[in-house]
Amino acid sequence: MKKRFIFLSMVLLPMLASADEWQDPETRVNYTYNPNGTTAEVKAGPNPYNGSPQATGNITILSEIIVKGNKYRVTSIGKCAFIYSNITSVAIPNSITEIQDDAFNGCTQLISVNIPNSVTSIGLCAFYGCALPEITIPESVSHIDVAVFGECGCLESIIVDKKNKYYDSRNDCNAIIRTADNTLMRGGKKTVIPNSVTVIDNFAFSGTVGLTSIDIPNSVIRIGNWAFGRCYDLINIYCKATTPPALVSDGSSPFSGTSLQKITLHVPLSSIESYKTTSPWSNFDKIVALEENESEQEPDPQKCATPTIAFKDGKLSFDCETEGATVVYSFKSSSADKVEGNNVNLPSTFTVSVYAKKDGYLDSETVTEEIDVRGMKGDMNDDGTLSVTDVGILITTILQAP
Repeated sequence: MKKRFIFLSMVLLPMLASADEWQDPETRVNYTYNPNGTTAEVKAGPNPYNGSPQATGNITILSEIIVKGNKYRVTSIGKCAFIYSNITSVAIPNSITEIQDDAFNGCTQLISVNIPNSVTSIGLCAFYGCALPEITIPESVSHIDVAVFGECGCLESIIVDKKNKYYDSRNDCNAIIRTADNTLMRGGKKTVIPNSVTVIDNFAFSGTVGLTSIDIPNSVIRIGNWAFGRCYDLINIYCKATTPPALVSDGSSPFSGTSLQKITLHVPLSSIESYKTTSPWSNFDKIVALEENESEQEPDPQKCATPTIAFKDGKLSFDCETEGATVVYSFKSSSADKVEGNNVNLPSTFTVSVYAKKDGYLDSETVTEEIDVRGMKGDMNDDGTLSVTDVGILITTILQAP
């Protein structure tokens, strides 16, 4: 009896999980939804390797579909949803939290896409081979898989929101770097690899058009498969590591499809023999010594620590762990703008924004906090009225050190 129950469960599960399909008559984008659920997903067409074959040109993904009077929130762009489609731009709504594997793979005409600050995950090869000239990774993204922007040869502007905790574009380097392990995941022809990057990931620069020269700093210890694959315009590589960077894993060369015969590899004088005997570097025909000024490399500047804000007993103070740093602050309150004549309604709260700076350091992240000043005296100069002058005195008062 027990075995029969298990068998029936296996048969019924697919039935319970079955989904229906709906196509937007305007954009011809395909969606799938579970009639018993509340969410929907953008899905591929009948051929899983042909995306939504009828979707072309500029498209807008719906945030919600209505089928037979029932509403379904669109939360995901499914695997191969638009693979090889002839779309040129796509507007993604902020209902989307996931862009799955190969969602836009091979969309060679796709030149514009927005990733809203709701997306948390971008899957394997999601935008592989697209013609995107620019991309911005929002604060919300916590997972980017391998080769998401592989072979996106036209990328010139790559930005990661400064509030993102998992990825960054430190020093305005024009690249996506995984913060936890300093892995550069995608760059372009204008990328400057920071001297804090330790790994250049698989497909990091693959297919980049117009990349004629690249500086690999001495911090890099590993380089991935196809990292510089099909970089047809590459002429000079300046690799400043004294120990030749190793491969991330066994597999294809970082330079697959790139003509090494026309590239000059510049390395430290003391390491020429090591590069000549270490794969894949040994495949270069021309390995020469770096000039003295080329081999010198200053480490990336440190970043000021993010300051903290404390408000106690009507007094406001800031603290920063970076010794000698200057704290820069600003106040904002919309209600303080409600002025009638000389009188002003003092706000119950102020929003204070603070960051730290120091010569030779990068500015810290900006931190904001709402300060509640209810209960403090309003007529700060005792002239019998609440005026604009009182606002300035109030701010000065709460800024005084306890």
